[in-house]
Amino acid sequence: MLTFYLLVTLVIFLTLILLIVLIGDLPNYRGTILHRSHIILVDEIFNEFAKKFEIIDKNYLNGFFTSKQSKRRIRWISGWIIPVFYLAVFTKFLQFFFTLTFPQILKLEKLSKTGFDWSIRLNFVIIPAIAINYLSFLLAVLSDPGYIDTKKPYDRTQYVKLLEEFPFDGLLFFKDKSCSTCKVIKPARSKHCGSCDRCILMFDHHCIWLNNDVAYYTFRWFFIFLCSVCFVFIYGAYLSYYSLMMYIKLEKLPKIVETSSGVTKYWRLIKNSTFTNEISGIMFLLCILLFPLVGFFLGETIWSVYLGVTTNETAKWDHIHNFMEFKVLYQFLPNDNSPSTFLLLKEKTADGKPLFITINDRLPFNTTAAGNLKGINDWDDLANIYDKGFWSNLEQKLFPKKFN
Repeated sequence: MLTFYLLVTLVIFLTLILLIVLIGDLPNYRGTILHRSHIILVDEIFNEFAKKFEIIDKNYLNGFFTSKQSKRRIRWISGWIIPVFYLAVFTKFLQFFFTLTFPQILKLEKLSKTGFDWSIRLNFVIIPAIAINYLSFLLAVLSDPGYIDTKKPYDRTQYVKLLEEFPFDGLLFFKDKSCSTCKVIKPARSKHCGSCDRCILMFDHHCIWLNNDVAYYTFRWFFIFLCSVCFVFIYGAYLSYYSLMMYIKLEKLPKIVETSSGVTKYWRLIKNSTFTNEISGIMFLLCILLFPLVGFFLGETIWSVYLGVTTNETAKWDHIHNFMEFKVLYQFLPNDNSPSTFLLLKEKTADGKPLFITINDRLPFNTTAAGNLKGINDWDDLANIYDKGFWSNLEQKLFPKKFN
């Protein structure tokens, strides 16, 4: 049973590490224990180890592992480790389920003589859920997330369609901004991904689980994948528990199990009976322990859809919130109904006259022109033009348009 305890401990430990690494640095968790743990684990421990390893490599191995070419090779290999690991583990546990847990359920159902036809659940629930999980995962991993072609710029018709889908709001995204790396004009809501070294349409985040970007064309597969994983964990936990429950009801139990009750009875059954029950118990615990993590990611994803933002944009909105807290954010509304300009209060002169700069390029702005100056002090003073309502936001992400 040492293997059992080690596996449970390892799963809990890895879950905590994943939680810290994946979400600890997100804007919503700045200042929390998750963020502090992320700083310690990633910024201090890992980066310090990386620096020392680079010194050792340069001194004794002539930079074999830390040269630019080696770094690219290592980054490519390490990027595929997690997706391949997920497929291998998921497939292995499916093998356990179909060779051990599910046959035991069928055997015990016959003994109980309930007459329930498990082929219905198998063909219309279990197999479709597994197929959706595999398919959505592979599509999320292998699909083009929305790469902006640097060699073939969008023509006028395509660019007009892009502007309709991704208008510039003048607050987070600005016209005629080019990527400093790709040297292309960036559509609104796009971003250069440092991991993929490409500019991506409606960039959300780079997902290490997929080794791909969650963006305009891959969000739908990522969302379906998260939903399918949550369902697999919930239903997998139920089936594993059902197998153990039926075994307790219908099979002869070891004395140490028979004399127990409640949760203790199941715990001792897992530890002190058959290999099948041990595997069912492990699968049950894995599903129960990992579901909150995946469920949390799904909840965060649904919440971002509700707000009409991407993960990348939450950091930008966080900066806007800071400007509002310090009461330095303003909006200039021209009388001729031309587009408004968002401004930052830079300073006040000795006679109390405010001096403003544009939020776009930080250039001085003359507020004496014909128009109204409006202070932006809370969220009610702002409108997120990308938030079209939950269902319209979801439709945009699940049914993306083609621009070429």
